[in-house]
Amino acid sequence: MNAQSIIDMGVSSNLDDFFSGVFNSLGIEINGTYKISDLLKIFNEKHITVLSVCGIKCPTEINPDVREIILGNKARKKIFGNMLFNESEEIDDFYDIFNHLDDCYTITKAKILPSFTELNHNLSIKDRYTILMFGSGNDGKTLNDPIIAVELS
Repeated sequence: MNAQSIIDMGVSSNLDDFFSGVFNSLGIEINGTYKISDLLKIFNEKHITVLSVCGIKCPTEINPDVREIILGNKARKKIFGNMLFNESEEIDDFYDIFNHLDDCYTITKAKILPSFTELNHNLSIKDRYTILMFGSGNDGKTLNDPIIAVELS
């Protein structure tokens, strides 16, 4: 059984108010414009796991404040990457996310995906939810990939 429920914030339903409240409690509004670095700071402060940024898998917590320290020196960048990761793909993803920190996006919709597990043919819903935020950049183009994906538990 492959069950997946998607709730779009832009669709009229009784759940819109609930999810708007969740985002408002984080300081995020649908149709608000945010830098990626600002969104990361919000999620880090609330201890919310970031899964991806602009379609790039997030291998670890990204603190935007350390960007200049890490990227300011090639030797420091290499040492830092090798200390954190075993895989070169994870290192590349980590540094690719740094390239998007100053990008601004207007969040136009969000999707909430509940986590499902299947045990002994019984479906159970975990208390974790993946939230995908979609939007458009300064040029007005809407991205196909989520701007940012996080996991709430």
